[in-house]
Amino acid sequence: MSLGRGNSLAYACIVKHVEPKLTPALQRLLETSLRLETTNNRQLAETLECSGETIKSGFRRLAVLLQTHSRSESLLKAIRHGWIVPFPRNSRGKGGDQ
Repeated sequence: MSLGRGNSLAYACIVKHVEPKLTPALQRLLETSLRLETTNNRQLAETLECSGETIKSGFRRLAVLLQTHSRSESLLKAIRHGWIVPFPRNSRGKGGDQ
């Protein structure tokens, strides 16, 4: 069987949109980044008690998984799809107006 020009066989591909499965660690990274209003490696690493390299790796994994190009885009996509929920202003971890 040839797939070249003139072949009478037609192939159709149906691509099903699959929601990405966020691991608990990636979910926690997104939620903490949103709560602290930062994507700073050092601040996130201190809060999550891990290394800065772990934070970098997590955001790289998120970019691939969510098909995004930046940390902010990953956060925005996660919020838009309901994978993480923004906190009301008075319940954030910064210690502001509580």
